[in-house]
Amino acid sequence: MSQTIWRVARIGSRLALFILLWMIAFPAAARAASIRFVTESDTPFERRLAAEIASVGFEVERPESAKSPLPDTTAAVVYVRNDPPQVELWLLGQAGDFELSSVVRDDAASAGEDAETATLRIAERLRALLQPVYVQARAAEAAAATEAPAPTPAPPSTSAPSSEPEPLVSSTPPPRDHIERARGDLFARRFAAAMGLGLGQHTRDVIPQASFAFDYAPTESLAVGALAVLPLRKAVVESGADRAEIDAWMGGVHGYARIAPLRAVELQLGGGVLGAYVQARGDAQSPRFGRTVSGLRWVPFLEAGVVYGLSPAWQLRAAGLVGVGLPDTPIEFAGERVAEWGRPWVLTQLSLGYAW
Repeated sequence: MSQTIWRVARIGSRLALFILLWMIAFPAAARAASIRFVTESDTPFERRLAAEIASVGFEVERPESAKSPLPDTTAAVVYVRNDPPQVELWLLGQAGDFELSSVVRDDAASAGEDAETATLRIAERLRALLQPVYVQARAAEAAAATEAPAPTPAPPSTSAPSSEPEPLVSSTPPPRDHIERARGDLFARRFAAAMGLGLGQHTRDVIPQASFAFDYAPTESLAVGALAVLPLRKAVVESGADRAEIDAWMGGVHGYARIAPLRAVELQLGGGVLGAYVQARGDAQSPRFGRTVSGLRWVPFLEAGVVYGLSPAWQLRAAGLVGVGLPDTPIEFAGERVAEWGRPWVLTQLSLGYAW
């Protein structure tokens, strides 16, 4: 009887020790294994790959900058390129630097696959490549938990890979500002056409106006373009029985700096100049009479706008413009100045644009 009790106690103690070691090793492994996930855009394809990596058991780390130091727990680096379209897996080598291990290409066009099928194939392939990495990380953590304490080894390199991952087809590395500034495909496009509606103040009256713009971005931080502003009704100035109706058709050029604080939001700051054909028609009470005058005026202005990317091609833009009409354009009734056109000239607008 005593021998049976002794055997049960020995088995129970071993089982308790095994459970304790498993409880220590498994959470540590799950915490220790992480993946540095670097992309050049943010589309459903990249989000699906990140979900597949997380499903293996890794913690997915998406840094704001490719220069961010790698955590000690980084097991691999996954790099998603746009040109050429491929997914690269970088593993830690014996020298302490990350080395290119595998490349999964997006051969959907040549294979005749649709985009969804190609995404599923690449995601499953990446999952299969990462599974052994996760198993090795768990085994290493479990072994470290059961061994006697030893001097802490030197941690793996916490710097980014010693060089930018080189593509297999092109030797040109991807632009760093795609990652550092987290710009989406929307802001990498060079041309944009937009049409919008807004409210404009030329005199004391506020009127609805339509706007049309065509912009060209020679760089990712600067854009120039043409702008037209058309009135949807006449501005009215009244004083007693006297009345004047004013139209102004405007067109010109502008330029602005592009600042992208978030992936889908862009700030724009700039200015320009508009040429305005102004026509005023006055009505007066007898014995006085009204008359119609017209002329060309210039409006230098400052501009500020915010752009939100609805998709990689479509964008929504809200903007405000403030300028001054030159030269002076007074509006007078019976020799008395009652208003002045373009002092100031203000336009607020909301427009929908298409970029390519």
